[in-house]
Amino acid sequence: MKLALTYEEKLKDLESKKEEIIENKLKEAEEEAQKIIEGAKREAEKIFEKERALLQREIEKSENILREKTLALLMDFLEKFLKELPLEDLHQILSERALKTLPQEFEKLNLFFDPNKPCSVEIVSAFSLSQVKDKVQTILEEKLQRKSEIFIINDPSLLAGFKIKIEGYIIDFSLQGQLNKIRKSLE
Repeated sequence: MKLALTYEEKLKDLESKKEEIIENKLKEAEEEAQKIIEGAKREAEKIFEKERALLQREIEKSENILREKTLALLMDFLEKFLKELPLEDLHQILSERALKTLPQEFEKLNLFFDPNKPCSVEIVSAFSLSQVKDKVQTILEEKLQRKSEIFIINDPSLLAGFKIKIEGYIIDFSLQGQLNKIRKSLE
């Protein structure tokens, strides 16, 4: 009987150790599974961030392409629309507006020029400027206090208005120049 009791105790002890081993192995397996899951989560987050960054770059690229195409369409439309207008009237309006602001523009340039040297002025115009030439020359000589020689160049690509080139400086009162400013501000 004593032998049976010892045998039963040993069996219980073995059963207890078996359960303890199983419990430890289950715990280890659970911890290992948790580590694998955490590692997979981190890896998934990295992949997600990479994909999100890639998607963001694609969105920005698409937005830039769309902006450029919209701008090109707008500028084409404006140029076609303006070409259908009586540009000579628009030229007259732009020229009158330019003559009003020309004194201030020339005063800004006065800081850069030697009053003892005559200056060469080029006026590039979309249309004839016979009356404007004399006014520009008068304003120029008054504000810069120096003699000037004016050359007129006809350039229909300006659409309307004119540009004045003085010793490397350009003052742009042309319609094409205004369109270019609009284009740059929209970019």
